[in-house]
Amino acid sequence: PIATQQFLLKDYPFVLTGIILTSKALVLIETPSSKLCHLFHKELLSSSASQWIDDDTFRLKFFDLLVFQLFQLFHRIWVDENASYMDFNVILSKTMLKMNDILKKEPPSLDT
Repeated sequence: PIATQQFLLKDYPFVLTGIILTSKALVLIETPSSKLCHLFHKELLSSSASQWIDDDTFRLKFFDLLVFQLFQLFHRIWVDENASYMDFNVILSKTMLKMNDILKKEPPSLDT
């Protein structure tokens, strides 16, 4: 039916989005000049983090949190823009620009 086709065009490819955002999160953490890289190493070396969690678990939690935040941001922009499948690359670019703006404006922290 046409209604189903229109609905599917409004959805974004969930798995592809997850893969791309995961790879972008990895780049954000691994880029030596990024604020997230500095935050990651600062938090990893802090006494509070090292007391309650081992290094590997901390890395996974930090990475999971970043991917989750990127996915939420992507979804929010997708919905706000009333995007369709053909807007995927535009929304992805806007997501990364917004994340970079957030990192520039606010001192990054894991505290909520």
